[in-house]
Amino acid sequence: MKSYIQTFFSTSEKNLLTGTLPDELGKMSEIQLLNISNNNLNGMIETLFSQAKTLLMVDFSKNNFSGTIPRDLVEIQALLVLDLSDNNFTGFTHFSDPFLPSLIEIDLSNNQFQGQVPLELLTSHLVKADFSGNHFNGTLPVKIGNMTALEALNFGKNDSLKIPPYVIQAKFNFFCILVQRME
Repeated sequence: MKSYIQTFFSTSEKNLLTGTLPDELGKMSEIQLLNISNNNLNGMIETLFSQAKTLLMVDFSKNNFSGTIPRDLVEIQALLVLDLSDNNFTGFTHFSDPFLPSLIEIDLSNNQFQGQVPLELLTSHLVKADFSGNHFNGTLPVKIGNMTALEALNFGKNDSLKIPPYVIQAKFNFFCILVQRME
């Protein structure tokens, strides 16, 4: 019988947990939901997730994590929801192929990401994506026009992102795109 703590690990909001993530967290091989949001955890997320193959949802939002998003995390085949918002992440490790093949929702808002949006993040089955409040720049990639499952995409509060005509003319089920730069 699976233990409850191995299937579901969540801290209730504002537990005031501090420090770094323990290595043991990634050794929970049958964990499905990992929610440690709204705490005061910090540091880099090291390679923790090589054994967590059944993770469906990861929520590390509203902490003080920094550095790059580890490769092990973006290689979880079953992951549906990834929320790393409101931290200090700066980049991504090398993406593998396939990159998060099951992912339908990603929130990387309010971090310190810079440059072009990595194309690997823009999968055809993505339904909701929030990249607002970072330092992305340039032109939104052509690939966005092929994201037919997309319902909401937010690039607001970034550094001078441009919306090309092919994004505006694309056919989506329901689509909301925010790209304005807000001071």
